[in-house]
Amino acid sequence: MEPCFTVIEPISARDGAFGIAMSAHGHLLDVLPDVTARRADAEEIAQKLNQNRAAAVHFRDIVYDWITERAML
Repeated sequence: MEPCFTVIEPISARDGAFGIAMSAHGHLLDVLPDVTARRADAEEIAQKLNQNRAAAVHFRDIVYDWITERAML
């Protein structure tokens, strides 16, 4: 099963953070709702997850590592 990763819109206008959703065969598998305030960054990470065919088991670790790396810049 190869998951698909997509950008999700902010949950509330006040929050303003974009997230990443993971789905497979039309079923939502996991969601990280507050990844970044910048849509372009969320699109970049979703694209990289899809291009590299990230395994579902690694989804959260990859995104958390990406967030940590960005915070250190």
